Amino acid sequence: RMASFFDTLCASKVTSGTNSEENCHLDGASMPNLYDEAREMLGAVLIINIFADLRQIARETSLPIDNFNPPLSSNEMLSLINSNKAEICRRSCKNADLEEKLLVLKRLKWHTPSSSGFIKMVFGTKITSSHHLIRFEDVNAGKQRPHAILVNETQQSITVVFCGCVAQEDFKSDTGSDLVKVPNPVLNSSSKIPTIKLHTGFSEYLLKKNTSEEKCRLDCILQDLKDLLKKYPGYRVYFTGHSLGAALSTLCGFYAATHNDIIAVSGPIQIFSIASPLIGNRDFLLAFQCLEREGRLQHLRICKEEDMITLLPFETPKLRSPISLKGKCNLYMICGMQLLLTDKSETDSPYPYKLYFPQDQNGCEDYAEEVKTQFEGTTSSFKLLAANDFKKLMEHHSYKEYEMRLDFCKDALSHFTIDDLYHDKDITGNIMDKDYEPTTQSFGKIGKRLIQRSTKLMQKAVKDVARKHDQK
Repeated sequence: RMASFFDTLCASKVTSGTNSEENCHLDGASMPNLYDEAREMLGAVLIINIFADLRQIARETSLPIDNFNPPLSSNEMLSLINSNKAEICRRSCKNADLEEKLLVLKRLKWHTPSSSGFIKMVFGTKITSSHHLIRFEDVNAGKQRPHAILVNETQQSITVVFCGCVAQEDFKSDTGSDLVKVPNPVLNSSSKIPTIKLHTGFSEYLLKKNTSEEKCRLDCILQDLKDLLKKYPGYRVYFTGHSLGAALSTLCGFYAATHNDIIAVSGPIQIFSIASPLIGNRDFLLAFQCLEREGRLQHLRICKEEDMITLLPFETPKLRSPISLKGKCNLYMICGMQLLLTDKSETDSPYPYKLYFPQDQNGCEDYAEEVKTQFEGTTSSFKLLAANDFKKLMEHHSYKEYEMRLDFCKDALSHFTIDDLYHDKDITGNIMDKDYEPTTQSFGKIGKRLIQRSTKLMQKAVKDVARKHDQK
């Protein structure tokens, strides 16, 4: 199967030349539709993850690692994959995750109406020799997820891609519920909260300084972006990733949107996260929405209905904890525009997806109702988790499942853009109004009794969903 994949892939001819097609950037032209952008981001995530696997193969074998260092054109990347296809095929037989990524890329090729296949989708409508992988950072690949930066001169875009593999250790990282308090980078007239709380692991990955250089990973990425935007002014900036990579892309995009020297040149930051766990608390959500309101940030959070990892961490603080009286301020919240991919065969809706944008909650009952809504469809995953069936649990989280669900949505998602969603008040309510002020509540003053009531309501909500599932 892998040999036939490479025969098909490498039959695609990468040409040089230019393309007159234009996309919208700061000049007001039309933007790509939501379906095309989502699939393009999935293609970028897959090719960079495969390239990360190839670099790891080079480290473990006699292949010269220098050959895999950027800058690399799309021609050179394709050539490297093709010339090492025997080793990749051998590894894929032992590594189900690598095999899955290769097969999903094959599907992406056949579903793309051009002979250029997925390389066209990742690098542009027409391949030219000026398309480059600019950065690939995986020095500590065994401890930190790699990231890459792609420049697409045809589509006039710069894309930061975070790798994220599907492993049991990563699953434990996703489900860890510790929060750490950090300074709020969004301090202006509409966001006066001095600190926000973020997932400890994700925060440390981006914000922990390297002792030798006194720089954190975030500083390095943002400096790369600023340098590239000097060379490519007006290019749209994207962040994307799958699983842990999706969480890191969301957090990095959030920080990038606070930098005036990036936004002034690129326009709003675009985040396309795929299968992301939750990242921060309510204060983080309010800071995130402040950037969305100011037109600095747009985030499409792509989730699969049965994928419970997109709802993790979901634990409430333990009542004996000294932070428990702060209640909802320590609970994880969804941020961005959520595109929930549903099972087309099990829904009466003509649309195989649901759209959700976080709203203010006026009390614990509202929060419990939101939890109930979010957990619908994940009961089967809870049962797999209880049975410690990690393999089946990860099937709902896989590239394959997300690619198939996106394909179900092609007709519907091809008719609008991410801009259209953010301007639709039926989805966003009044959250995006310029004069909007979030509802602030001192849940800490309500005390333990109300927290206990909220916890019981959330537990009841999950039980109700489970009971309905069993009745079906």
